[in-house]
Amino acid sequence: MPFLVSIILTALGVYLRFKLAESPVFEDIKKRGEVARVPIAEVLGRHLPWVLVGVAVAAGHAVLAYTSTGYIFTYLVQTAKRTPVEANIIVGAAALAQIPLYLFAAWLGDRVGRKAVYMTGLAIGLATYYPLYYLLPSLDLWLAALAVYVMVGATAFTFGILGTALAELFPARVRYSGMSLAFNLGVGLFGGFTPTIVQLIGTLLKNPLAGLLLYTYVVAAAALIIAALILPETKSKDVAA
Repeated sequence: MPFLVSIILTALGVYLRFKLAESPVFEDIKKRGEVARVPIAEVLGRHLPWVLVGVAVAAGHAVLAYTSTGYIFTYLVQTAKRTPVEANIIVGAAALAQIPLYLFAAWLGDRVGRKAVYMTGLAIGLATYYPLYYLLPSLDLWLAALAVYVMVGATAFTFGILGTALAELFPARVRYSGMSLAFNLGVGLFGGFTPTIVQLIGTLLKNPLAGLLLYTYVVAAAALIIAALILPETKSKDVAA
């Protein structure tokens, strides 16, 4: 049912997108006749290194997000022995309480920089996911919700600035195509398969936490290193063009 209802939201999103005005920067590019004819080809031909950086940044967020909101249901039911209803209460309560953190992370990104906020989210995830997963079977309902809140809270810091950070990797003439490609590859490939990969590793190694260490932690740690060494900080820079 939620997927069917989302059709309405999708239609609304399409309508709003067609009504949305272009940015003044892009309008200026259109007036000068400098719009890329085949944006995706230009992105891949001239900006491939930044696409790869963007994929890594998106992937770092995605593995944390899908581990704390996707695989978590399997773990709560099969390992922590929660009922499906209890699992939904735990994750649902944590997700609702997380909403203000998105606003805080976005606000913080404008003041201290997108890079610092993103790396903070990854660091929180790497520091807390394994111990909190380990403790979940022994926690009561609301302490379990608090534990999941900490985990999904980490993703508020990575996601709260993700769109801006990816957009700022590319010049305005191909910005939409560049960030869309990086986001969808990073989130779709690395995040979308996270629950399956983490569960498969856990099943093969007969340890429900093995996939957490061998996949989620590996991808998140790689993203943290790439962000620290390569991701530019654009907080005080003019990236309009």
